[in-house]
Amino acid sequence: YYDAEAYLGEGFEIVRAMRGKSFLAATKGLLGTDGYSSSNSYEAALVSPRGIYQRDRHDVARCDAVRMFLVGQTTPSLGCACEAAWAESFGKPVIMIAEPENVHRRHPILGSIPAYVVDNLHDGCDLICGLFGS
Repeated sequence: YYDAEAYLGEGFEIVRAMRGKSFLAATKGLLGTDGYSSSNSYEAALVSPRGIYQRDRHDVARCDAVRMFLVGQTTPSLGCACEAAWAESFGKPVIMIAEPENVHRRHPILGSIPAYVVDNLHDGCDLICGLFGS
């Protein structure tokens, strides 16, 4: 179950990295080093390497916390590593949601950054409510 909004309820805004990028469905999430080729300048700018970097960094800067949902991931995510490091440098808590054997939890750097680590989305949302709920 991946719908954090259903757990958190009103009062929480979830910023999703893939918002406004439905046009990427055909790529199955795989972009080359040159980004996404498109005649649409908005699409090309949004998913260019620089565009991805800037938008993701801005998202981390404006959020209260970073929730990294990594359940089922089997390869390390460089994007998550960057976002976790930005969050740490901005003084924002990182909440990692990943099963105990997950590659991210075992990573020597990424596994050390999160302030909180839980095994499932429900526990992660309970933790967010405990930290930020009224």
